[in-house]
Parts: sequence; C-alpha cells; structure tokens
Amino acid sequence: MSHFSRVGIALKAFFQLGPRLLALNALYRFGLRIGHFQRVEKRELENRRPVSAHYSLFSLPNREQLKNVLGRDGLQTLLAGADEIVGGKFRRFGGEAVPLQLTFDQPLRHWTEYELHPQLLSPLYSQVPDIKFIWEPARFGWAFTLGRAYTITQDEKYA
Repeated sequence: MSHFSRVGIALKAFFQLGPRLLALNALYRFGLRIGHFQRVEKRELENRRPVSAHYSLFSLPNREQLKNVLGRDGLQTLLAGADEIVGGKFRRFGGEAVPLQLTFDQPLRHWTEYELHPQLLSPLYSQVPDIKFIWEPARFGWAFTLGRAYTITQDEKYA
C-alpha cells in the first residue's frame, strides 16, 4: 500500500469517524500490540472466585406452557433443529447448517494474535479469515435449542 493511499484512508477515517472514535480505535490497536488485553484477562482469571449458588431472576415455563407457546409447527421446527444439532451440525449466524466444530487439530492462540495476524486463521477455517468463525460455535447459542427440546420431550439425546 502506498504512502498516499494510507494518508487518504487516514483522512477518510478521521472525517467519517471523528477524532474521538479514531482515538479509541488507535488506543485499542495500541493495547493489542503491547499485550494489554492478554495481561488483563490473565489477571481476571487468577482473581476469579467460584460461583457458590444459583439464583434465578425469573421462572421458566413448564413443559405444557412451552408446547402451547410453540404450537404444532413450532414444535416440529424446534425438534428438527435439535436433531440437526445432535447430528453434529448447527446454523452459524442463522444461515445454512455447517459442522459443529468445537475442537481443532492445532492449539488455539489468544484472540489478540488472530486480531493482529488474521492469516493465522487460514489453517482453522478456509473461509474468510475472521475470528467470528471460531467464536460462533463456542457462544453455545445452539444449546438453547437443545435445552428447549429436552424440556419438552425429556429425551436424553438432547441433554
């Protein structure tokens, strides 16, 4: 990339984002480069205390209430989705079903390394190198589908 195009991009960013957002982005990138986020996360993990009790903020619907809310079509859709997950696939970002991959052939690195060097993602995913492809299965959004299916059916395959 030429010097002129970098200056053009910087000017465009300044005018579109403004000085405050541009400064925050620069601060974020500086934190990535000096390892700030890795140090903070390590310190938080070391100081974390185990959770000793479960507190519910709201009550969950019982099986019959859930069936009534879903209706027949909703129940069929739920169970089809749960069966898909049990079969090893999930719908990443609500799209087509893809294999649910929670482990990799190589050790994962800290997220900041992928942010600084996106090419490190290529061996993990052949798609566009973006950390969200690693994060999405690990967010466990698909687990809610299994939880609802188990609540309604009590079928151990969903547990």
